[in-house]
Amino acid sequence: MVGSTVRVLTDPHPPLEVGRVLAESARQAEDVLLVCYVGHGLVSPGGELYLATKSTERQPELLAYTALAYTALRTSLLQSPARSIVVILDCCFSGRAVGVLGALDSAVAVDLAQVNGGYGLTSAAGEDVTFRA
Repeated sequence: MVGSTVRVLTDPHPPLEVGRVLAESARQAEDVLLVCYVGHGLVSPGGELYLATKSTERQPELLAYTALAYTALRTSLLQSPARSIVVILDCCFSGRAVGVLGALDSAVAVDLAQVNGGYGLTSAAGEDVTFRA
């Protein structure tokens, strides 16, 4: 395809690396932005979804420093000029991403499917794990 770009991160260490690649890809996307995350999903004490990286520590108080907050991904998606946005999350608690693409305030939260050209596929409900180690 002309003009297509695929970026693959395998076992990225710091969440900052993932966040930078996502933000840059979202900013550059014009037609379709596809984000596929396969890994561990964790929930903060406040109930927020975090996407684990290789450097993630499972201590809840360290999630904000060692994992990528889904809200950071959401912010990048909302600022993208892409005509279609597709998010695939294959991780525990991935259902927490549904319904929070918009503002964090539940009164104005927008489901991904309500964003023009937006689609979401999650492997688990908001409280479910997808596999056990």
